[in-house]
Amino acid sequence: MRGIAIFAILIALGAMYLTVGQWALIGGLMIIILGHEFGHWAVARAFGIPVPVFSIGFGSTPRIKLGTFWGTEFQITPWLFGGYVQINPNDEVFASHAAWKRASVLVAGVTMNAIMAVAFLAGAYVTIGKPTGNVIVSHVEAAAPAAQAGLRDGDLIVNVDGVRVQSMRETIDAVQKHSDGSSIHIDVKRGSETVSVAVTPQSGHIGVQLGESRVFERVGISEATTRGFSDTWFLTAQTAKGFGQMVGLVEKPKAAEGEASVHGIVGIVQIGGQAFENGMFSFIWLLAALNINLMFLNLLPLPLLDGGHLAYIGWEKLTGRKVSIEWQARVAGISLALLVALMLFGLYNDLMFPVGK
Repeated sequence: MRGIAIFAILIALGAMYLTVGQWALIGGLMIIILGHEFGHWAVARAFGIPVPVFSIGFGSTPRIKLGTFWGTEFQITPWLFGGYVQINPNDEVFASHAAWKRASVLVAGVTMNAIMAVAFLAGAYVTIGKPTGNVIVSHVEAAAPAAQAGLRDGDLIVNVDGVRVQSMRETIDAVQKHSDGSSIHIDVKRGSETVSVAVTPQSGHIGVQLGESRVFERVGISEATTRGFSDTWFLTAQTAKGFGQMVGLVEKPKAAEGEASVHGIVGIVQIGGQAFENGMFSFIWLLAALNINLMFLNLLPLPLLDGGHLAYIGWEKLTGRKVSIEWQARVAGISLALLVALMLFGLYNDLMFPVGK
């Protein structure tokens, strides 16, 4: 009963302070984390490695027992910010298995994150469709280069210098390439006809305000799957670049200087709420990106993470000796301090650089 009461209190508090989009993001994070843990559990059970507990939510008390299945007790706790499977990499039973089996169990979690990213995106393309952007001239300033060239309010920009543009960012970048005063050739759709104009910008501007609209076109499973894989690869490359910028290995763009590079749970929930307001496709894209971010985070060679235990297995195979429990405990203490510091840094950014401010 105590567990149910805490559930009710947390839900009531959340209803007071969280938007529908923020609740959706919390639910999405739960699915992402539980999918990660399911990967560990499924591969461990396939190899006959015991998994005593699968918990939906953190902590062990208070808890609601859901039952025991396939040798694992499933439970739910009120602290719904993740979950875990009770596999101790230092346990003698786990350590008695071949190194490749142990490594497979550890890698299964991040593999599930990659699979979920592909599945989320492919599902979005099938059910919602692929987004096609339309850039609209919402206002033409009087006597500006655009007005002199014949652009009008409501024109739909199709091509700039013969290249299809589908976003305001692409259009602005194309215009600014002509800051030397050379003419820009713009094709616009005006009603049922296509009109071509030549505009000469002044100081990189042509004197228009742009708007953007999105339409979605559903695709078949084959194309959706292909797009899911290619987008996941794109997100992986972008996430790797982001981690590189965080540690100084990759130069950070000047336009991003001063922005918070790390967010805590508060900022992530706020970002999720905004993505939800921008439409379901944007929200699903964010969930796919969070899958990839969790994958990278777990592969960091820190002892409390999957990457740290993989590093220990690698050391064992290279040297023929296992890392002592005492040494693992010392390094784990340092690892915990680093993770707590990262969480506090993210919380600091959430408070000092609120999302959307």
